Amino acid sequence: MENSGNKSESHRQRLRTAIAENQKLVLKGRALLSDIDQGFAALKDQKTRARQRDQVQNLITLRPPARKEEERRILLVEDHPVVSRGLAELINYEDDLHVCGVSSTCAVALETLARQNPDLVILDLSLQEQSGLELLKEIRARRPEQRVLILSLHDELVYAPRALRAGALGYVMKEEATETLLRAIRKVLDGGVYLSPRLEAHVKEQVLRGNVALHPLETLSDRELEVFRLIGRGVSNRDISKLLVIRLKTVESHRTHIKQKLHLGTASELVQFAIEHQTTL
Repeated sequence: MENSGNKSESHRQRLRTAIAENQKLVLKGRALLSDIDQGFAALKDQKTRARQRDQVQNLITLRPPARKEEERRILLVEDHPVVSRGLAELINYEDDLHVCGVSSTCAVALETLARQNPDLVILDLSLQEQSGLELLKEIRARRPEQRVLILSLHDELVYAPRALRAGALGYVMKEEATETLLRAIRKVLDGGVYLSPRLEAHVKEQVLRGNVALHPLETLSDRELEVFRLIGRGVSNRDISKLLVIRLKTVESHRTHIKQKLHLGTASELVQFAIEHQTTL
């Protein structure tokens, strides 16, 4: 009986060991399947991003290019794929216009600019890694004769005068009709400057008043305006310094100058004023 009991206990022990080993194998199998699923998900995500890039790049061949003596080549600098696709389709539909490149970053834009030599650059001011105004200045420094048209959500009364001073030859807000954009494109390509009726009236009033700022934010420098915009979005001084790649003390100095120029007494008044003006920024 004792030997039978020992054998039974030994059998149960081996059974428990086998079950434990089996559980380990099941867990390893589940982990392996999870890794495989993650790998497939990552691969699918990569393919999706690649397909989106290809779709944007393929926009330049949506129609047969016009004859070289007729077509005028346009580089789009826009970091929203849906917007850039719509713009490219709109422009490529015109017989005399052709999108020769679409760039979503400043570095790629400058590289494409040198390689494609476009007749016109259509530039958005809201780029993720750098201000569009700074890119505009860089473009004009490298290619003084380059025609640039700004297409932006930002209020033209605040940003258009800055863009024009930096070398842009026109400013169109994204809320405008497509016919307005095409008219602006052709006017700039033909050597003119495009301003909306509202902006023209604003500029004329400035001239009549002796170039006195009609909008409080016009007194700010380009960098101060960028800091002001980030303050209104609730970004801390430390994060502003990282985003703009400037020292923390420089950010604090900008805040002081902004308060002085806008006649604001306290930091809370500055934040409140910046929040109130987010609709124009």
